[in-house]
Amino acid sequence: AKMATARAKFADFEAASRPAFEEDPVDENGFPIMTHKVVHRIVYREFGGYIEPSINDVVHLENRRWREIRDLDKYTGVTVLHLENNQIGPTIGNGLAHMSKLKALYLQCNMVRQVDSLAANQKLTLLNVATNQISGFAEGGLPHSLNTLLVSANNISTAAALAPLASLPNLEVLDLSRNNLEGGDEAFDLFARMPALRVLYLQHNPIQKTEYYRRRLVSGCRRLTYLDDTPVETAERVGCEAWAASGGSFDAERTARRELVEDRRRAAKAATRRMAAERAARRAAANLGSDDSGRRVLSEEAMAAVPGTVTLDDGWEKALGGDECPVCQARLKAGERAIALQQCGHAFHLACLRPWLTKASATCPVCRAEVATPSAAAIAAAATDKREGQNLEEEEGKPGLVATEDNGDIADDHAEGNARWINYCPRSNYVFSNTTNQSSVMRGEAPELSAATPGSSQKDGVDDEAQDEVRRAIQTQLRKRFSQSHISSERKKSEADQSHSLDAFARLRAERAEARSRENKGSERSGADAGEEGAAGDGVKADSMSVEERIALAQ
Repeated sequence: AKMATARAKFADFEAASRPAFEEDPVDENGFPIMTHKVVHRIVYREFGGYIEPSINDVVHLENRRWREIRDLDKYTGVTVLHLENNQIGPTIGNGLAHMSKLKALYLQCNMVRQVDSLAANQKLTLLNVATNQISGFAEGGLPHSLNTLLVSANNISTAAALAPLASLPNLEVLDLSRNNLEGGDEAFDLFARMPALRVLYLQHNPIQKTEYYRRRLVSGCRRLTYLDDTPVETAERVGCEAWAASGGSFDAERTARRELVEDRRRAAKAATRRMAAERAARRAAANLGSDDSGRRVLSEEAMAAVPGTVTLDDGWEKALGGDECPVCQARLKAGERAIALQQCGHAFHLACLRPWLTKASATCPVCRAEVATPSAAAIAAAATDKREGQNLEEEEGKPGLVATEDNGDIADDHAEGNARWINYCPRSNYVFSNTTNQSSVMRGEAPELSAATPGSSQKDGVDDEAQDEVRRAIQTQLRKRFSQSHISSERKKSEADQSHSLDAFARLRAERAEARSRENKGSERSGADAGEEGAAGDGVKADSMSVEERIALAQ
């Protein structure tokens, strides 16, 4: 704003100090004349243009009261020319024929009556001659490159005055609002002959009062996308074309619209099915999960074929050196099922790693190394081995856990897993498996298998016998439960994983208790005695617990 104010003051100072012979020339009627000297002063001094006329591409010459375009021969590089708010007319003249690069010409608010001398400007795309006195266009007066023509607020009244516009192959935008264009078949036929017409403004013209005005224009102009102040939708176009083809039948229009809606619905459904099929194919090819996360996981069949699954023995336990499973933080011991990933060498419990690889991500939980999907041959071999194992179990007639003696001892290939079930049996696996005790359990009257009473002191042998009695009772219930053929393998897996977690938690709690006891060794004798008495009291209390209380504590 400061620069504009300073520039205006400097222009006023120059005008005041300019000698008499430098004043702008005028004609006999007192109107200023466009001369090269005046134009140079306006372009260079007032608008900050280049001193070399041919370099200027945007020239502002508006609001000067000029009546004729002249002396612009040196401005050959102009692309945008502003000549609005002058008194140019009745024709534009040949003063712009040398501007071969002209693309936009603004001549609104002048006194032009006919446009007939712009054919030489072969790059002209926009012509604004709104608010003039134009009553028609001369044949061949406009270049074929014209794309936008704004002729609002003029004196066009007949279709014959617009006939030369039908020969413009690139005319897409035509503004004829606020004229006196009459409606008739000639006007509708003229607009239909314009090959590239897309946007048409006819507001405030008598043609708008013609019956079926919009239907006739939309059905005739096949590329029309905007008429007056409303866009032309596909449904409207289809309906109008059906209306015109049927001779003005509204039933045909409604039928065409309904068919279009149905076609769109069918296309949308087909596209949805196609995308779903493509996504399913991509997921199947990449072994992705069923969710929308896009993460790669392993199927149960591929998980069974992942190499590195072993049953730990003493040699493995010694080689691992007391390593812990990174998932459950429990040590890897002999007799447990474990898996060592070949990509990175990290070892896990098989029950801990299986949910991660099959549901979360086919990567190592520690280092994110990619776990390769086994080949089809390996998956098929693993499936064959699994079927053979199932057939062998069916032949033996003892699937799952196998009881050997009446005293409740259970022996199978997974001894450590059975120990987890025996030591930490959830309520659902013991209490509700015994239907005879179900009602008493619901009332809180579960039978107590331990003979210990609160406050009584027993020897170590008696405590061991009570614990053995409890274990034998639990083993009996486990045999009854897992001897049922209707229990699914998936349920067995989930219960085994649950018991494994309980076992890991119990071992961790025992280790922490042992660490706390080591820390308290250096305390005073009285504190140590008090701790021993409290531990003894806790032991007595634990021995006096019922089966239900023991199970709740294990959970």
